[in-house]
Amino acid sequence: MLKSLAAVAALAAATGSILLVPGSANAKDAKGTKKWGPIPTAICKEWPSLTDVLIWQKETIPPGEGLQIGTDTIYHDKLVDPTGATVGYEDGRITVIQKRASDGHFIGWIEQTATIGNNEFKTSGLFDMTEVIFHGGTGHMFAVGTRGAYKGWVGDWTLKVEAPTVEPKIWQAHDTVNICKINR
Repeated sequence: MLKSLAAVAALAAATGSILLVPGSANAKDAKGTKKWGPIPTAICKEWPSLTDVLIWQKETIPPGEGLQIGTDTIYHDKLVDPTGATVGYEDGRITVIQKRASDGHFIGWIEQTATIGNNEFKTSGLFDMTEVIFHGGTGHMFAVGTRGAYKGWVGDWTLKVEAPTVEPKIWQAHDTVNICKINR
C-alpha cells in the first residue's frame, strides 16, 4: 500500500492535484455492522480562475417582457486563463423552468459541453438565475469528464457573473472547475 500511495502522492504533486488520504475502512453503524466499506481516496484537479466570455447567444423569449418561464438561451463562450490565453470553449443551453413562489426568483436548468485543452466536460444543474444574474450569486453545476485525461472524473463547475473586461465585452463570468477521480 505504501508504494501505491507514494506513487499517487507523487502524481498529485506533479500535476498540482489534491490528494485525499483514506481514514478507517471499517465504518460501522450503531449495531456494529460494517456499513460502507473502504473510504474512498481522490485525486483532484482545479482550474480556479477561468474567465467565461460570451461570443454569441440566441435567446427565445416568450411574449411579454424580460426573464420569464420558457425563456431559452443557447450560447457559445470562450474560456480564458489569467494570462489572457484562450484555453477552451463552452456550448450550452439555459432554460427558465420555474418562478419560485416564495421570492419570485426565476430558476433555470443549464446544460453545457465544455472543453479545456484536449479535455471535454458535460455540466448541468439548476440554479437561481435571478440571484446569479442580477445579485452577484454563484451558480453551481455538476460536471463530469467525458473525453481526455479527465474522462470519468466528477466534480463541481461554478460561475459568478462579473463586469465584462475581455472582448467582446457582452457578458462574462468567473468560472472555477474542481473535478476529481474517486478511487474505491
